[in-house]
Amino acid sequence: MEYGDKIIKDLTPHIRHYYNITYTLSTMLINNNHLDEAKKLLTAALSNITIDDQVNAKNIGWYQYNLGVIYYKTGQLELAIKYYNSAIDRLPEEE
Repeated sequence: MEYGDKIIKDLTPHIRHYYNITYTLSTMLINNNHLDEAKKLLTAALSNITIDDQVNAKNIGWYQYNLGVIYYKTGQLELAIKYYNSAIDRLPEEE
């Protein structure tokens, strides 16, 4: 494992509640073909949202968009479409 990959893996459990960082990091992971790590980060973030978190539909929409990208890149088209459609429902039209 490369040093950068190790840092990302070590930080993942700690940043899942920081929405902009999580989105940006997942995008970087996707762009570098670390799809499993990006998927783990996004699914952990989505499954650990609590009432105390300052989350909004836009944040969730971008996470779902990135999950759609991951599923598209791995050939899981039905899941990609599901997540793209969920993202469309949550993202503002001007985005």
